[in-house]
Amino acid sequence: MRTPLPGATLMTEATRDSDLKPELLEELQENFSFADDDQDGHIDFGEFSSLLDNLGAEMSDAELRIGFREIDTDRDGRINLAEFVAWWAPK
Repeated sequence: MRTPLPGATLMTEATRDSDLKPELLEELQENFSFADDDQDGHIDFGEFSSLLDNLGAEMSDAELRIGFREIDTDRDGRINLAEFVAWWAPK
């Protein structure tokens, strides 16, 4: 039996009230996994900083921390898959 990915439950939570197409959700999950360097099911501040650096964002440490806090809506110091999807999903 395969073990579910750490974010599998969060993906269900992220999509429950979402109108996103399955293809976009799959792409977001792949992007999340890419950014989650240690594959613990969360993006910490260092991983977030690396992600934005790889995307070419030129932000100061203070700006990165503000952005991180905005995305980390449950305030646990990490970005989970549901928060990541909410961040990237079209508004």
